[in-house]
Amino acid sequence: MTKEIVPVPSHRSARQILRRIRRLAKDTGNINWTMHVLDRMDERAITSRQALETVRRGEIVAGPETDEYGDSKVTLERRYAGQIVRVVVAISERDELTIITAM
Repeated sequence: MTKEIVPVPSHRSARQILRRIRRLAKDTGNINWTMHVLDRMDERAITSRQALETVRRGEIVAGPETDEYGDSKVTLERRYAGQIVRVVVAISERDELTIITAM
């Protein structure tokens, strides 16, 4: 039985992605919100400010990985007003951020 070898991203790669996310998130024009994330935010009482601050100041807790579109995807986490907020963000080669979901 052969085991699939899954490459583990280097810390440097994750740091580079985090810097890129933070740079892009300074301008809300670089951020796209999916309908899915808007629905989940409503269900989970997460405000757009909480989600945006998580993108701008959160730490990577999962990823990076490549999604089906070839974009890098990470899960960011930040404590905000006593609540832990997580968001999944994809970063495209065109320097656009897409917030996919919130937890």
